[in-house]
Amino acid sequence: ESWLGKLYHSFSPASRAVIWFALPFTLLDALHYYTAGAALIFSLPLLMLIYFLCGSLAARLECVEGVQSKDLPRIGQNAAVRLWLISTVINTLLAFVLGLTSLGITIVSSMFYLCIAPIHLAGSALIGRLGGWIYQKLYQRTGSC
Repeated sequence: ESWLGKLYHSFSPASRAVIWFALPFTLLDALHYYTAGAALIFSLPLLMLIYFLCGSLAARLECVEGVQSKDLPRIGQNAAVRLWLISTVINTLLAFVLGLTSLGITIVSSMFYLCIAPIHLAGSALIGRLGGWIYQKLYQRTGSC
């Protein structure tokens, strides 16, 4: 196994799931972030789908490793929260840098998004948990990861 493969497998299943979704999610979330929610009809369902898939993938990775976790929904929730956190930090830093060049206009326009960030966090946690829960139910019915 290569150095990069060893590094990848050194992360928890939730973190590895986030690695798979971080770039596309951050780009989609940036669209949502910088339009101050104007792209809500387009981006929000896709964001929720990515949270769901990330939670499901984290549960699957946990299961494949042979860890007999009874709480796969929690694993999915952790992955979704980490994904939200990475995207929010990247977009906030980007807004700050762009805000310096635009004399603060970008920062002011993105303040609305930061005000609803706790709601977005709670929604992402619930959707990620749902992804882990659905994966757990499928696993229990089929008996295979």
